[in-house]
Amino acid sequence: MSTSEVSPETPLDKGQRAEAAIPTNVRVYLGLSGKTQKALGEALGVTKSAMSMKMCGKVGWSVSDLVTTADFLGVTPSALMDDTILSKAEAGYAKSAEYGVFAEKPGALVGAGSPRFLVSPFNPDAPVEGGISGAAKGALAGFVPSGVLSGSGSPAMSSKHDGIGGSGRSQAHETLGTMTTVIMRTTEGSITINLFDDKAPNTVANFLGLATGEKEWADPYTGQPSHGKFYNGLTFHRIIKQFMIQGGCPLGTGTGGPGYEFDDEIDPSLKFDKPYLLAMANAGLRRGMDGKVHGTNGSQFFITTVPTPWLDGHHTIFGEVADDDSKKVVDKLEALDTDPMDRPLEPAVILSVDVAE
Repeated sequence: MSTSEVSPETPLDKGQRAEAAIPTNVRVYLGLSGKTQKALGEALGVTKSAMSMKMCGKVGWSVSDLVTTADFLGVTPSALMDDTILSKAEAGYAKSAEYGVFAEKPGALVGAGSPRFLVSPFNPDAPVEGGISGAAKGALAGFVPSGVLSGSGSPAMSSKHDGIGGSGRSQAHETLGTMTTVIMRTTEGSITINLFDDKAPNTVANFLGLATGEKEWADPYTGQPSHGKFYNGLTFHRIIKQFMIQGGCPLGTGTGGPGYEFDDEIDPSLKFDKPYLLAMANAGLRRGMDGKVHGTNGSQFFITTVPTPWLDGHHTIFGEVADDDSKKVVDKLEALDTDPMDRPLEPAVILSVDVAE
């Protein structure tokens, strides 16, 4: 190697990596500690906008900032500069780009073979508006929500306030004989959810098993089996206004899962005819080594914020937000500012998921 070449192991490169890792690690430790970015900003004595700039990597972290933040989070400064988690996240995004994101069927999350779990915000069957169909909008906009293109009154994207599937439970849901209620505590408040045990028993059992730690899952970083409470400390990594909030990825990239997959559990009596439904994210259907087509459900889920009928038959509905206070929390999460990739600028953390007593 010539003296003009810079080795990946030079102190300069290590320093740059350490600085780049700080915002990612701060988000992780904020989630694990249950503390908020707002409170950290107050501890640092900076404004909300300045704190957001720091978390986006647009403003650097001084030594004083680093020491104060480490003390606030109860960790060491070196822990905040460790680039292990950042490297894993970058690897996940690179893998996503390698596969690309292509829908295999109308309304599907992603085509077979893709590792990303994306819910399509576009209704391919929406009426043509301005000479452009819902499917074409999706292609032209690169998955920008149709509500942004055509306004909240667009037939391609109904508003949660338009009276469709009004408050209360649908007739299909009234027939359920068994329901488990869980409380999902987030950085924006608690969401009470009724799970549809009778309609999607396997999906509900998987969700509860991961939430309580009773079901074994594989650590995405080490591959080692774990019985920890899977959802604690994860985030809502993808938020699209007038559509849905998505969480449950252990990598925070939309590419992770529990280390296994299982089939859809579609009940024809359950429809995406109103907002605040809990459903499984998936990556389409895949053909396994046995030659059969299998589902790709794992740990990722989403909560709708408007009626989304184009998702009918493509995703397992297995619960519903239970009350108005919980719906307001979903609305707060939906309203968070996001980047062009629909990732929240401030971490929206799932603190815990517990079965209600």
